[in-house]
Amino acid sequence: MFRTLKYRPEYPENAFKDLNSARSWVDKFAHWYNNKHLHSGICFVTPSDRHDGKDLEILEKRHQVYLKAKSNHPERWSGSIRNWNQVEEVSLNKRNHNEKSSKKKEVPQKSLCTET
Repeated sequence: MFRTLKYRPEYPENAFKDLNSARSWVDKFAHWYNNKHLHSGICFVTPSDRHDGKDLEILEKRHQVYLKAKSNHPERWSGSIRNWNQVEEVSLNKRNHNEKSSKKKEVPQKSLCTET
């Protein structure tokens, strides 16, 4: 998330003038990030939509749009449509495979917002 914050066009080139201006900027960033930012890690829905359970409906609508587009113009599609399934597990900092205490064999998860 820090990279997203740091590379926002609104991020100041110089240090914040004081603690209150830094807090104000971060509050605005957090609102944007949670309510406006279409996050690639959760199939381009906002974190708020995911948290509120609205993502399932959004993703299903997108899936239907893609199916219709492919049906109407199959010549524009060389492969499958994008996978709009809900991302099962979400984390800010994924653990490294070696750090996990569980001895279960892990199955790598494809990025869900790619072709199926």
